[in-house]
Amino acid sequence: ICFLLFLISTFICNVLLLAFAFLYLDVSLLFFLFLLKAFFDGFVIFIGSKRFFSPVSLLDFTFWFMVQPLYVPVVGVLGLVGVFSWKK
Repeated sequence: ICFLLFLISTFICNVLLLAFAFLYLDVSLLFFLFLLKAFFDGFVIFIGSKRFFSPVSLLDFTFWFMVQPLYVPVVGVLGLVGVFSWKK
């Protein structure tokens, strides 16, 4: 159940960040939210890479961080409507 909660929170955070980017005009607050997300995502990646002995490059992290707010909601919604199938 913890993993499910993690997935749901990741989806909600990315949807809200994406919506906020398109609907809200305060650039400084949006920048702060992106920095906050970068800090927490970086922390999770750092802990995971140490735990599983799998280093992650800064370039890979930066690319994924920039793509994730769009990728997660799109794939999540398409998965719910049956476009993607993770189990057969």
